[in-house]
Amino acid sequence: MPSPNPNAIGEYPYGADSVVHDGVPQGTFEKFTHTSIEVYPGVMRRVWIYVPAQYDPKVPACLMVVQDGVMQYAGRVADGTMGITPEYRVPTVIDNLLARKELPVIISVFLDSGSTTLGDTGRPAKQNRSIEYDTVSDTYYQFLSKEILPIVEKKYNIRKDPAGRAIIGISSGGICAFNVAFNHPDQFGKVLSDVGSFTGIRGGDVYPSLVQGADKKPIKVFMSDGTNDNRRDATPKSDWYLQNKAMYEALRDKGYEVRYVLGENIHGSKLGGPIFPDSVKWLWSDQLPKADAAAKPAASSAAAKP
Repeated sequence: MPSPNPNAIGEYPYGADSVVHDGVPQGTFEKFTHTSIEVYPGVMRRVWIYVPAQYDPKVPACLMVVQDGVMQYAGRVADGTMGITPEYRVPTVIDNLLARKELPVIISVFLDSGSTTLGDTGRPAKQNRSIEYDTVSDTYYQFLSKEILPIVEKKYNIRKDPAGRAIIGISSGGICAFNVAFNHPDQFGKVLSDVGSFTGIRGGDVYPSLVQGADKKPIKVFMSDGTNDNRRDATPKSDWYLQNKAMYEALRDKGYEVRYVLGENIHGSKLGGPIFPDSVKWLWSDQLPKADAAAKPAASSAAAKP
């Protein structure tokens, strides 16, 4: 995907679906601070739950778990304190697409990575981020399943089937999302990874080989990356672009339903943020009513070549 501006390589514009529009119903936020007791004892984090206006407690809603909550949550100043540079604008995108019936009803759970202290702004340091996100293990899933999701499911009517549950993230949050679904496809059937850290930080470079060697899992995967993403010519296993490419090829060759969008961006959200409306539409396209789905063109699994 060439950058639209040759003077700003890797810079991509946001579209109308990432902007708040008058007349589009907006959902509500619930915010709380969680302190882990069992899995990461003493570790704190902020959590937001976003409930769209169309949610009906009588009808089970889809679930989307979002890592690095503050970056994903940006773009909607719900409490007067979140006026930071927007990246994915998830609530706004959900509102716009749901109003046009291009998404199912989704309750989103945004989690910051954890820390043992909270700063003056209430935002934790990233002290525990790599431990939680980059570690190739089952620990983070255990944290979600034992400490976070029960809180959400107690308050809201959430679907239990994996086709109705997604987990997403950027960078280390991307490998975290894939790790959860790969190990628990019975719980999460959809993954979105932007510039995923499938590298040697905590052994994540094993994933292309793990995918090739394991039985195919029933998960749907959206990936995006850039040709200028943390290049490491001397150490290919630590090269984000090469490792994401290897991950895509492993998933493709194994027969996964996978879509890979490649731009010219460096590490970060310069591509993933602007294309998020299209990414999330593709990810959830199989959950639209048949009449709506039939009216929309099917997305293909393809990679844009650098």
